[in-house]
Amino acid sequence: MKAYYYIFIYLFTGCAASYIPSPKNVPLFEEKGEARIEAGISTNSIYATGSYAFSDKYALITNGTLSFLNFTPVSDLGAVLSFGLYDTGGMHRSIEAGLGRYNLLPSSVWRLETFAGVGYGTDGDEGKNKLQYLQEFVQTNIGKRFNKNEIGWALRIASIHEIPVEKIRIGVNIEPLIFMRFGGTHFNGFIRYGPSIMLPFSTSTGNNRYFFHYFFYFGHLSAGWSYRF
Repeated sequence: MKAYYYIFIYLFTGCAASYIPSPKNVPLFEEKGEARIEAGISTNSIYATGSYAFSDKYALITNGTLSFLNFTPVSDLGAVLSFGLYDTGGMHRSIEAGLGRYNLLPSSVWRLETFAGVGYGTDGDEGKNKLQYLQEFVQTNIGKRFNKNEIGWALRIASIHEIPVEKIRIGVNIEPLIFMRFGGTHFNGFIRYGPSIMLPFSTSTGNNRYFFHYFFYFGHLSAGWSYRF
């Protein structure tokens, strides 16, 4: 049974990678002037999001994350649950912003919105072969409110440009998400879960060789608090 337990922890929390999928920002706006802020903790980091509908059609979103290794020797929840047998290693930090259109189904109880944006992140200590990446993403959110609660789904497709020392890696990530917000009209708790499929293309800078491979992460759980203005 112990072997199955460690395999589950490894798959569920993901493995070491310089790109760690960030929690998605899913505001589900209805009208101009709405804003939402969130703060949460996931199985590898703490994070905060902000969003604002500045017109009757368009809105801004932004996210920021800091991995646990920025604060403690533990880089991932998997390092705790596997009792030291598993460790992702590396500090991870990221920030991203996007612009999109909301309320694409105005006559429906479902709210549909889509965003496009860019992001920047780093992985690793300053003196330990620090890695950096840029990303561009497209994300679609859909959800509905019921009895002051919200449920919804999101799908992000992100292009990742990672530049380590020995080679350049360019990849595509497919990142679905399911979430629920619960509580009051303005102040809510939330839970989220999202797996990730990574499709990286690797290019060796030394001999121009090209590689293709993929990784599947069973994903990260997150929870926190949200406030809608």
